[in-house]
Amino acid sequence: MNPFSIRGGEVFTFTVPLKDPFVTALGSKSETTNAAVRLRLAGGAQGCGEASSSIVMKHLSAQALAQALRGLLSRLRGRDVREFEPLAREVWRLCPGTPAAAAAFECAALDALTRALGVRMVHWFGGAQDSLETDLTLSAWPAPQAGAAAEKALREGFRCLKIKVGTKDKDADLERVRAVVLAGRRRGVRPGLILDGNQGFTAEGALRFLERSLKLGAKAVLCEQPLPRERLKEAAWLSRRSPVPLAADESVRSPEDALAVLEAGAAEVLNIKVAKLGLRRSLDVAALARAAGKKLMIGCMQESARGLSPSVHLACGLGGFSFVDLDSDALLDESQPRGDFRRKGRTLTLS
Repeated sequence: MNPFSIRGGEVFTFTVPLKDPFVTALGSKSETTNAAVRLRLAGGAQGCGEASSSIVMKHLSAQALAQALRGLLSRLRGRDVREFEPLAREVWRLCPGTPAAAAAFECAALDALTRALGVRMVHWFGGAQDSLETDLTLSAWPAPQAGAAAEKALREGFRCLKIKVGTKDKDADLERVRAVVLAGRRRGVRPGLILDGNQGFTAEGALRFLERSLKLGAKAVLCEQPLPRERLKEAAWLSRRSPVPLAADESVRSPEDALAVLEAGAAEVLNIKVAKLGLRRSLDVAALARAAGKKLMIGCMQESARGLSPSVHLACGLGGFSFVDLDSDALLDESQPRGDFRRKGRTLTLS
C-alpha cells in the first residue's frame, strides 16, 4: 500500500452568512455558498480545499464547483500526492473552466501531503514568517455606512482599508472615500487606502477619480484593477500618469496573463489569488513579478477561515508581500469552519 495515494474523499457545499452585505461594482451578496473537498490518503492523512462562488462569474455556482470537484476526485483517485507538480498540472488540464475548483483540489492535495509528511505547509513554501498583517475591505455601501464601518475597523487596529469603488455612481464612490477619510480624522489616524475599481473605470475617469481622492486627503497606497481586464494598453497609459500605483487583479488569471501585464507596463503590483491561480501557478506569478522588480499583493474571494488557510501559508511561507488582502474570514459570521490560523484584528498568526 502506498500511504501517499489518494484513496477517496468527499465533496460538499455549505453556506455562511456575511456579517454585512458584500457590495461591489459587479453585484452584491449577503451570504456565500462554497464547495469543499476533503481528500483521504491511503495512509490516513486528510487534506481540505475550498472553492468560493463568485459575484463576477455567476455561472460558477457552488453546485457547479462541487460537480467539478467530484469529477476530479473520481479521475485522480490513486494518484501519489508526492508527485505534486505533475498532479497540479493534471488538475488544471482537467478543469480549465472552473479555476476555483481546480485550486481547491490542488490545496487539498498539498494539505494532505504536508500532513502526511509531518511538515507545516508554511515551511513547504519557505517558512519566511509565521504571521502577517492584512487590510479590511469596505463594500460599496452608502457613505454613512462606510464611514461607520471604517471607524469600527480603525478601533480594532486595522491600518489599511480597501474601499470598493468603480460603481456606476462615481460621485457616490467619492463620497464613500470622503467618509472613510473623515473616520480616520475622528480617530486621529490616517489609514492607507486601497481603492478597488473592480474594472469599473475608463482610464481618464480613473485618473480623475484618483486625483480627486487625493485632494480629499486620502492616503491612497494602491488602485486595484480600475479598468476592464483586457485593456492593458489603456492600463499602461494610466500607470504612467497615475499618482497612485496600479495593481492588476482580474487581469492576472494565469502566469501567461501576468507576463502580458508586465510586458505592457500595465501595473506596478500583481495581485495573487489562490482561487484563480492555484498554488503552483501562484508561485510562477510571484517569480515573474520579482524578476521584473514589481511588488506583490495577495487577495482572496469569500473563503471561510478553513478555505483561506492555504493563502495564509503561501503568503507567510514566501514572505515579501507588500499588500495583504486576506480578510474573507473577518467578513463572514462565526458559523464558518475554522482554519490553521488565529486572527487578532489585522494580524493573522499560523497555529
